[in-house]
Amino acid sequence: GDLYTQAVQALEEGHGTDAASLLVRALRQPGLSRDDQVQIRCALAEARLLQDDLRQATEALGRPPEARERIDPARLSDLWRMHGRLAVARGEPSRGIAFLTKALKQAERAHDSRAIGLAHYELGLCYRQVGDTAIVREHITSAAPALHAAGDRRHLAMVHSLSGVTLAQEGRLDEAMTA
Repeated sequence: GDLYTQAVQALEEGHGTDAASLLVRALRQPGLSRDDQVQIRCALAEARLLQDDLRQATEALGRPPEARERIDPARLSDLWRMHGRLAVARGEPSRGIAFLTKALKQAERAHDSRAIGLAHYELGLCYRQVGDTAIVREHITSAAPALHAAGDRRHLAMVHSLSGVTLAQEGRLDEAMTA
């Protein structure tokens, strides 16, 4: 778990390369549970995305979960969310939305406010790409309080940034500056 903790710290500081090497080592640890494997693979996919390496991110994540996947719903949410992010990065927003909707459902099952907030945030980004600002606003409005409750200040800041951009695009500049 120590390698994983160090890797998450590196990820939060934007050091994708450092995080990736720690996570590759973490994956090689013997006796990892399926839960731990999924957690490490999600983080590794995120690290590869930070390095703009879509191919390696996809390899790190592996295949989408089976219908009867027996892991913690919060982990399952992370897995679907990363599959959604990769689909969006590949230019497949409708597939991304489908995956992210599954991520949100699992996050709600887990009652995990961070996972709920992240799923809403990613859905907001996705709908922004599709150009539907009304739906972007709905997801931002749900993401902010969930991330606030989880104490995830980094992603909360990203939600406010997305909110500002969306408001500016709608010509609501005073509100955009506030966000």
